[in-house]
Amino acid sequence: MVQNELRLIDLTVEQLRSLLKESLPAAVPAIVKEENDIGGIALAKDVTKLSFKTIYQLTSKRMIPFFKKGKLLYFSRKELEEWIRTGKRKTISEIENEAHNYLITKKRK
Repeated sequence: MVQNELRLIDLTVEQLRSLLKESLPAAVPAIVKEENDIGGIALAKDVTKLSFKTIYQLTSKRMIPFFKKGKLLYFSRKELEEWIRTGKRKTISEIENEAHNYLITKKRK
């Protein structure tokens, strides 16, 4: 390990390689794990910023992606983020463009 008093710019190439070899393996699994997190309702609350009550209501209506093992609910961070993205609302300019394109194709027929 490199001494704390050394500045990064003062390291030799070999010292920098050694430091990276020690540090990267610990950092990479944490990044991958975060993307594939599966957890309980606390994870769903953290990702969606919804209340526990709202999350339970959405699961009972099957409007939110979840897994159920016995009486426990589980959520996937990745699936929740995808579910949030499906709720995108169109801007006024997007709606106007669609209407314009529709009218152009309608006149051709």
